[in-house]
Amino acid sequence: MPSTKTVTSMLGVLREMLINFPQLEFSVAALTQMSKKLHDLAGKYSNLELRPVVGHAEVQAQIEKASIYLDINSGDQILGVVKTAYSNGLLVLALSDEAKVAEYSLNYDSIDQLAQALSAATEDSEGRSQLLRQLHEKSGPLATAGDYEELLEG
Repeated sequence: MPSTKTVTSMLGVLREMLINFPQLEFSVAALTQMSKKLHDLAGKYSNLELRPVVGHAEVQAQIEKASIYLDINSGDQILGVVKTAYSNGLLVLALSDEAKVAEYSLNYDSIDQLAQALSAATEDSEGRSQLLRQLHEKSGPLATAGDYEELLEG
């Protein structure tokens, strides 16, 4: 089952994603305790996992388990998570108004467009691969150890 990670307090977008994608598991992480509104949401939707009071190691572990990162929170990003997600090969999808590091995400102007992209990315591996190619064309491909070795030897 695809896993989607986000750090959010923007409950409207999150609620819509939970309703429209009951087959997906969403995980919300925070450096602090979480609001009653988020806990109420988690009580209502079984596909929402809350991860309060996380540190860098936990964020990294969550990124490694995910396939998609949604940049939909209205606050600051934690621990440079957008670039970390991109660098770890995750497909990063964002709302244009909320994108923290727009060059590392595919950005959409509406929740409907974001939902369509999430749907395409989770319906089959080709949809995710196509969106990941678009992201890498926009932001540049990830460098490999071999790329650095070739550069240093050259």
